[in-house]
Amino acid sequence: MKFSVIFFVFYANSCLAQQWQAEVMAGISGYSGDLSRSNISAKTIGPAVNLNLKYVLPGNFFVLRAGIGYGRISGNDKNNKKSGLDRRNLNFKSHILEGSLGAELNLLDPEYFDAFPYIFAGIGLFHFDPYTFDKNNNKTF
Repeated sequence: MKFSVIFFVFYANSCLAQQWQAEVMAGISGYSGDLSRSNISAKTIGPAVNLNLKYVLPGNFFVLRAGIGYGRISGNDKNNKKSGLDRRNLNFKSHILEGSLGAELNLLDPEYFDAFPYIFAGIGLFHFDPYTFDKNNNKTF
């Protein structure tokens, strides 16, 4: 199973005869704010994944894409270096969902190059719902 996941995450191949393409992107998401010690702390990082579906228009230079993404972040005053903030005892966790629509314009002909620059423009919408647990271990939004 691990081999399959690694294989599909790192293996990319394009077939010029096909108009539809699918992308899977995996990474991390992080929180930076007053509940973290630095810009991005390892304790606030969570997993992130994005799935895109692309349609290549005839000529291979213009691509339309739609995507959906998921990420998870957290923050906690007990990890803060600033004195006194740990006494606030604030913390949160949140799941992030994102949807996006976009277009790509390839600057070089994909038929002749394996890697090439492109211009991207798009719009996205995301939803997050932070929560924490109170002293009775009840989930609070």
